[in-house]
Amino acid sequence: MCAIVARQLWLQRNMVVYGASAWRKPHVDYIKVNWDASLNARKSRVGIGVVARDHAGRVVAVLSDSEVATTDPEGAETLATCYATDMCHYLGLRNVILEGDALMVVRSLQKGKCHWGRLRHVLNDTTQKLQTMQEWRVDHIPQEANVVAHRIATLALSIPDRQIWVEGPTFKL
Repeated sequence: MCAIVARQLWLQRNMVVYGASAWRKPHVDYIKVNWDASLNARKSRVGIGVVARDHAGRVVAVLSDSEVATTDPEGAETLATCYATDMCHYLGLRNVILEGDALMVVRSLQKGKCHWGRLRHVLNDTTQKLQTMQEWRVDHIPQEANVVAHRIATLALSIPDRQIWVEGPTFKL
């Protein structure tokens, strides 16, 4: 599993080096946390991928999980956002930039309130958790800049248990 994630991160690094991605490093003292969800509608499963990187582009933590859940894209992205925020709290991160490619979810978090969908309570809880951080913001990014989180989410569909790596792999993207 670790080798697969390492390969995906290496591919993302190559895209950054050769200009195929718009992912940008955060400022010093910030951690950038990208999240994404992948759906398997046939099995009613959602794969969740989260990757946290520091100002040098080094991986701080990776989370992958899969569960039986909603099969609508906004619901899946909402769950992934919740997992990303929970990981930030678990790691004790205080200055966070969250990035995702689900515009509706990002806009709801930016506004601080969600009025749509079956999982609006999850997004509202996520917003409350964000309020406990010292500094945070949520940005919408194109799918091309969210490749690592997406690949982890897709990979998570084939893994039965939650996987969390902290402080590694220890190489630059």
